Amino acid sequence: MIEKTFRILKSIAANNGKTIDTISADTGIPRSSVQRILQSLIKEGIIASKPKYGYILTPLLLTIAISDKNKFSLLDLAIPVMREISEKTRETVSLNIISGYERICIFRIEGDLEITRNIKIGEKAPLFIGSAGKIIASGLSVKETEKILEKYLETNVIQAEEIEKIKKNINQVKLDGFAVSSGERLQGSASMAVPIKDALGNIVASLSIASIKARFTEENKEKFLKLLLKGSQEISSEFGFFL
Repeated sequence: MIEKTFRILKSIAANNGKTIDTISADTGIPRSSVQRILQSLIKEGIIASKPKYGYILTPLLLTIAISDKNKFSLLDLAIPVMREISEKTRETVSLNIISGYERICIFRIEGDLEITRNIKIGEKAPLFIGSAGKIIASGLSVKETEKILEKYLETNVIQAEEIEKIKKNINQVKLDGFAVSSGERLQGSASMAVPIKDALGNIVASLSIASIKARFTEENKEKFLKLLLKGSQEISSEFGFFL
């Protein structure tokens, strides 16, 4: 039963929005068993069924996995701020941290405006690409940056000729204190991110707004940045960081 449950969770995680039939086909588990397990997972709040979207993972599983006290505190502090930003902008707001050589989305509040398909809770993406990743990368040491770039070269995430541009870009993000991305990961997408810092000034997470290029006007960018900076200051101050 446990083995089947994990197979189903992995199937949903690989492609949120799957139906009972597609999960059954993907895992080789009979439809009746899939349906029974899904009902149990819904009851426990681990997954949810969304009209037009199918079955998706909820933040609960990731929250359980993140046992570090500081990260629990981060979520507790960030979620109310994220909700406020999303309500004021109607855009999608995300919280990311570093995980190995990548960044991972640990919480996300969906806006009610249309958006290009973006990273979901629990999904990972490379650093140096997209505003959320660049913000986290801007807090790395030179040694850490070189190690990750070397890993990306080995796995063909980046090419050798891109390295100098990446370094220059990250240095600019450090100077600016925020990052903006337009169509880097997904055509038509746009995003903006700012850092969340601890008492020592280390970047522990990135707070970002994800939208589309058409809504990323100069007026909106100014509004987004103001809200993100205010939100990040509120969260960071709770960790003992003050400007």
